[in-house]
Amino acid sequence: MLEYLVREGEQSVHALTAISEVSQPMVSRHLGKLKRANLVTARRSGRETYYSARAKGLAPVVQWMAVYGALWSQRFTALEELDGY
Repeated sequence: MLEYLVREGEQSVHALTAISEVSQPMVSRHLGKLKRANLVTARRSGRETYYSARAKGLAPVVQWMAVYGALWSQRFTALEELDGY
């Protein structure tokens, strides 16, 4: 759902339910968790709630992946060097 919001932009709960193949309560629970994690924002308009992805909310994940990506890259290089034995 987060990927869809990043790719398609702001969407209503109704629209997200239609594309997700799960129930509306399940979609709302998932969006609530994403909101608490600061990965999405919510905007009410009449009876609908619209959600948008917060790219800045992913910054800690991106930083973590950069650090551990470099570490794993080094380890895989070391394993490849051992392959000669």
